Amino acid sequence: MSMKISLWLAAGLFLAMLVLTAPLAPALPVLQLTFHREAFAALYGEWVAQGEAWRFTQHFWLDVPFLLAYGWAGWCWRQRQPLAGLLLVGAALADGLEDGLHLWFLGWPGSAPAEFYLVAGWAAMVKFKLWVVAGLVAGVRWWRRLQRDV
Repeated sequence: MSMKISLWLAAGLFLAMLVLTAPLAPALPVLQLTFHREAFAALYGEWVAQGEAWRFTQHFWLDVPFLLAYGWAGWCWRQRQPLAGLLLVGAALADGLEDGLHLWFLGWPGSAPAEFYLVAGWAAMVKFKLWVVAGLVAGVRWWRRLQRDV
């Protein structure tokens, strides 16, 4: 699969996730950035009380293909933009770790060591930061190419 197809697929999956999880209050990133079992359980409990917890559990059907798509796009992109491409690959790896831990937390509540909630929160934070840095790196390179053409 080419980089462009992967990016379009990732964009479509991301949009679908946004639509699916939009009604969650607090928003999905709030739960992703929890670092303690109690905070995770409290936020998930709010969604259960609202009857919306299914949105979180079902978003993984979109999130896993999403991280594979943007991870593959980053892998392909590294040939033209090595840093930005590898940053996306790193983000996908962090996203996969976060998803795996969240699925564990949901499937076997309370069975994960408390430190794993910290790891999941850090993985989410690293993922978000790598997305931003990859975008900035790509944007700067794009801007520099524009300036050379002027």
